[in-house]
Amino acid sequence: MSKSDSTNDWILNAACFTIENVNKISRFQLSRIQKQLQSRDKWSREQLEDYQQSSLKLLRGYVYERSSFYQHFHKGLEEQSLRELPVLTKDMVMENFNELVTDPAINLNDIELYFQSSSYRLFQNKYQVTDRAGTSGLSEIFVFNRLEWYTVLAGALRSYHWAGGKSRLFRKNKSAFIFPMTPRGCSYKMASDIPGRRQPAIFIDVKKPVPDIVRELNEWQPQILVLQPEMINDLANEQTAGSLNIKPGIIFTFAGEATAGIRQISEKAWGRDLSRLLLAPEAGILAAECREHSGMHLNEDLFIFEVVDEKNQTVPAGTPGAKLLVTALNGYTQPLIRYELPDALKLAEKPCACGRPYRLIESIKGFEVVS
Repeated sequence: MSKSDSTNDWILNAACFTIENVNKISRFQLSRIQKQLQSRDKWSREQLEDYQQSSLKLLRGYVYERSSFYQHFHKGLEEQSLRELPVLTKDMVMENFNELVTDPAINLNDIELYFQSSSYRLFQNKYQVTDRAGTSGLSEIFVFNRLEWYTVLAGALRSYHWAGGKSRLFRKNKSAFIFPMTPRGCSYKMASDIPGRRQPAIFIDVKKPVPDIVRELNEWQPQILVLQPEMINDLANEQTAGSLNIKPGIIFTFAGEATAGIRQISEKAWGRDLSRLLLAPEAGILAAECREHSGMHLNEDLFIFEVVDEKNQTVPAGTPGAKLLVTALNGYTQPLIRYELPDALKLAEKPCACGRPYRLIESIKGFEVVS
């Protein structure tokens, strides 16, 4: 990677910031972050891999200074390669939460009180917090500083660009989100934070009766439709029957259940192919489709992905893996290094025709739709 490439990405490396500077980052810089992410689409594979390694070095240096958990977990392994480090499980994250985070002011007791009082403002006025359970009690908690959270949002906006949407952040596109209304969940918070005054959106609980959903969609007339795969068949039938009359330009759905049959249904009802997303509440969007629809591009400038077998050994492209190990390169507040996810991926052996440097997911087995 050239010096100019590295300098251009300064804002996305949290290690370059003091806590105070990170907290001063404003929403207006979201557009800048989005443009930086989109500029990486033109990188070569070599540039991308160089960036991954330099970002990983920054991350590990920061974490080893500030996380007592990692000081113990990676003791004696500080100079070893990523693949020689132990795997981090979900249970480990919650069992060692207070020691794993890099800000000693963050602890589970205060987060529980925060959720009891309000889940709409920032925790300690500077952190976005999501909960996989999304309802009562603490299930799996994930904390993002402002820079990290805006990078999550910018990654979602880049997925919109990949799907064929215009790249301007504040273009007036009406969106409709149809999924479980869990205000503490990652997908709900992402969807709530992206739209602004010039990006109007409605949120429809997937548990509502279909006629009510149809009525709201007809009144709203969204250009962007984001929904769970199990809703596609019902709404496509309503569209074909004439009860639903919408013309979405882009239809996003979560991966796993978006089978070829569902894609055909979407094409018949709206004349649009689906754009699939791979979402993890721990880190945001991991992968998304482009207009080629030849697989989902891994967001490899934001994460390092390892498709592995049951013994955590890397499997080659074209071979199904048993699980996925993820290292979040911009996750400095709650570091996730070789974090285990149950997604069994098979990577494509050939690159996408679009020319982007990111590898493609060819198939997923056992994907769970997350909140």
